[in-house]
Amino acid sequence: QTDSNWKYQNDDGTYTTGMWQWIDGNNDGVAECYYFDANGYMLANTTTPDGYQVDGNGAWTELGIVRTKATTNT
Repeated sequence: QTDSNWKYQNDDGTYTTGMWQWIDGNNDGVAECYYFDANGYMLANTTTPDGYQVDGNGAWTELGIVRTKATTNT
């Protein structure tokens, strides 16, 4: 977290920029999808440049439901 904004640092030390990223932040085997702008900041409570909604936590939603996918924890 930087100030009131969030960035996501990948395992290789880079930051996700200008794209979506599936993240299982609590390692429960379920990832949520987040959008990061060109500066690497996560968007929240808005519409992304490609027209999708993200909630106050930044997670992609459709009809108010957070979209998820199963992950493999290693």
